[in-house]
Amino acid sequence: MKVHRFTLYGFAAWAVLLVYFASRDVDALWLSLILTPILGALLAVAIWRRHQVLALFLAFALIAHAVAPPFFFMRREFYTYGGGFGAVKDFQFGVEELLRMYVGVLLFLAATVVFTLLIPRRTRAAAERTATPGVDIGAGLPPRLRTLCGAGLALFLLAVALPASLFMYNARVGITGIEPPVLAYRMTGILTYFRMFLVPALILIGCGLSNRGVALSLVVLFYAFVAGFASASRFIAVASAAPLVVFAMMDRRMLRFAISVAAGAIFLLVTGSRNFVYVRRMPLVELIATTVRESKAEDFSPFDLVGGIANRVWGPQDVVLASQYHVPSRIDAIRRFFSGQPVVEDIVQEFYGMKIPEDAAFGVGLGYIPWMIVLANGSIAVLLLLAAVTAVFLSISQMLVDLYRASRVRTLAAAAPPLAFFLVYLLLPATLNWWTYAAVLAAAGLVVPGVLRRLAGAAGSGALTR
Repeated sequence: MKVHRFTLYGFAAWAVLLVYFASRDVDALWLSLILTPILGALLAVAIWRRHQVLALFLAFALIAHAVAPPFFFMRREFYTYGGGFGAVKDFQFGVEELLRMYVGVLLFLAATVVFTLLIPRRTRAAAERTATPGVDIGAGLPPRLRTLCGAGLALFLLAVALPASLFMYNARVGITGIEPPVLAYRMTGILTYFRMFLVPALILIGCGLSNRGVALSLVVLFYAFVAGFASASRFIAVASAAPLVVFAMMDRRMLRFAISVAAGAIFLLVTGSRNFVYVRRMPLVELIATTVRESKAEDFSPFDLVGGIANRVWGPQDVVLASQYHVPSRIDAIRRFFSGQPVVEDIVQEFYGMKIPEDAAFGVGLGYIPWMIVLANGSIAVLLLLAAVTAVFLSISQMLVDLYRASRVRTLAAAAPPLAFFLVYLLLPATLNWWTYAAVLAAAGLVVPGVLRRLAGAAGSGALTR
């Protein structure tokens, strides 16, 4: 699908949102009118310069900091003390105050774009000269192999990911807001991050390599449904189902796209399940049945769905909390953040004013962009420095993606688009250690084919000399 078609769809969706905001809250309308053009323009620049990683980073930023703020503002009473999950302390929700807080976000993103585009891409020419797959990373694969990839993904979800999620629910592991038991061999953490990061990445790659049939789509949606309930996490549900929406739109299968979007009801149902999962321990089937039975038709507004999903991408609530917090020392905070150490010892208490055991708060925290506001602590010079550091992260990610695109090994070339998404996906929640591991593994993946060829060549020449 061409870029101009995406642009048309984007403007159409924005127009619908503007009409909705105008009918509900004029201040929300002003937030959308001010924030969306700025972030949209930054995204357009990244797309124009063909910087895939930067474009993905800004696409998420557009959702989090242009789409989400008006919805957040309309539900301001939900975020006050006693109003629900995620208090924002003494913020009075004046639109001018929120926009003042967003000045730092916009400045950081604009500076990040400038610094990223100033860093030379020495691998770009090689990548663009090489014939590589586009969005459809399975293009050119034999139909039988694509069918096999789809079957393999379905088998993995049904035989590995789904049982793991059911085990986690029964063992009370990875449920947002519930302290998990300590399992042997570090399995508590392994299972949690397996479901949070690895499974969504494999769904993305598997869907890209397969023929994306109806049966596979149903299996993915079923897994997203069960995993979302088993974790009481809307993030898990969205991350698991999102590849279906993306590929349905890329393939221009509008009916499948509509079905995938309608499956966003999973997000709303998982939200509703939190009214019961903390009350008492119950079997997963009972939790699902109770949630569905207690749900009402008015709970399934498409606008509530859009706003709810957008607000899960580390957006306005995190910006508000970040703007109110002051670190004792910028230098120490920056050192600790980029070395993977905790900047705030009890982040849940300090930012949210809630008492949650540390092991149960794995889904509670700030995203990468709000953390930059915390670290800058009101200093424009420091914020620009952090934008330059972020540009290095994005440039390293793009360099790896370009090298994969330029590879003559078709498997590596096909992995370039998922790699770009996965690196950004790890950076956004500020999991820098995971981003580092992924970057190192990606770099190692570039070396392996050459090493194997040399070993094969050495073995062949040895056989000849004998």
